[in-house]
Amino acid sequence: VFNCDVFLFQTLNEATAVKVEIIRFDKSDSLQLLPIYFDFNDFSIRADAVENLDNIIALMNKYPKLEIQLKSYTDCRGTRVYNQYLSEKRAESSVAYIQAKINNPSRISGNGYGENSTVNGCVCEDDVKSTCSELAHQKNRRTAFFVIDK
Repeated sequence: VFNCDVFLFQTLNEATAVKVEIIRFDKSDSLQLLPIYFDFNDFSIRADAVENLDNIIALMNKYPKLEIQLKSYTDCRGTRVYNQYLSEKRAESSVAYIQAKINNPSRISGNGYGENSTVNGCVCEDDVKSTCSELAHQKNRRTAFFVIDK
């Protein structure tokens, strides 16, 4: 981490100094934050998700100013209201897992978005059921991670 001064020029050639803090990541650090997946109708952290979550925890502990936001989703099966609730529970369980293992837990936050952002076109309309495979639905039951600061 290093600090530097940046000068922003305003009208009438007035300069205002602004402190900018930049995090320099080691080449060995991967910022590819892979999503985790959930079982149908469940918000429990699966065993196969633990490695991804632990990698995020390690990165956040190495860089104490790093902030991450997550977005949780469901597949389209179930009502929109229930899917919104389920995605919020998935976000809560993912955030809680990480918060328990990092300094300054306020650096991770998340929201549920229900079935609003499928990755593969598996949608259900009213009483029409999707013809997608279970594997295709699985790809939509996910939590994605995004660096939001520094």
